[in-house]
Amino acid sequence: MLFHLGGVPVGLEILQPISVRWAYSSASAAPYLARRSANTDVNNLHATVALAHTATTTGRNDIVFLTPEIHNQTATITWSNSNTHLIGMHNGSRWANSCVIQNTTATAVVPVLTVSGSNNLIANLHIKNAVGSEATNLTGLRVSGSGNLFQNCWFEGPCDNSVADLATARTVQIGGGGNVFKNCVFGSTSVFMSNAGATLEYYTTTYRSTFEDCLFYNFIDATTPTFIYVKTGKAQGIQFFKNCQFVANSTNQAYDMAKGVTFQSDDATSHFLFDISCTFVNVTDITSGVNPRASVYFGVNNTTSTATGLAAVTS
Repeated sequence: MLFHLGGVPVGLEILQPISVRWAYSSASAAPYLARRSANTDVNNLHATVALAHTATTTGRNDIVFLTPEIHNQTATITWSNSNTHLIGMHNGSRWANSCVIQNTTATAVVPVLTVSGSNNLIANLHIKNAVGSEATNLTGLRVSGSGNLFQNCWFEGPCDNSVADLATARTVQIGGGGNVFKNCVFGSTSVFMSNAGATLEYYTTTYRSTFEDCLFYNFIDATTPTFIYVKTGKAQGIQFFKNCQFVANSTNQAYDMAKGVTFQSDDATSHFLFDISCTFVNVTDITSGVNPRASVYFGVNNTTSTATGLAAVTS
């Protein structure tokens, strides 16, 4: 079945979905109205992402396609079904921003998207957090399920200066076991983060998280923001990073990020493994000496950053 006829795009047939559904930005959006007026099954058309998720059934590989629109949210989307996939309808570039899910101006939506289901494919999305000045919009994506694959996504935020200045601002919060991020972007390219904000937080018990070919990109106007913040005891065992770039940028490179990985307290439960193809730019130390047992390994031969921190590439 061909994509332009309303079926599954080539390459996704292996999922063998029971149903394919379409999520639009609203019931009044032009694409939604046009599709309803065409000769198609209107029961598979949904005016919001949340309504499309409600129409799916867990465990049977249903697919929801997100239209290339801005999908403003007035409440958190909770993707609670498992083996239920959410895919943006664009070319798959991680910088493409046509399939946008974001919180609306001055509306408390925390987080924008929660993935509590497991074994889902979430692909080709641009999730924006703190688009407005609502100070409680601190998180874009929160993952508590296990075995999910996030691919070709851009997790952008905070997108408001007042929120980016908060020490509790987080772009992504992760938990669960075996979640994988491939070819994704984390962070804002236009708003400066200050204080102790973090791009990625291990907020609840997390096993075997894996990041491949990802870019962590932060604008900073202080030394205190961090790429990864680890709450005490929440990272369990090895966390894997392969061919990832961590880049801290500031006006005229006035600031270097003090620590790439920050631990809430001394913690013996976790080991962060960055392979030799990972790069830290404008970061003073990958981690620091406050957590000698929460080891960070970088490169080859188990080069470890513990007591004093491992120097990264600076400007």
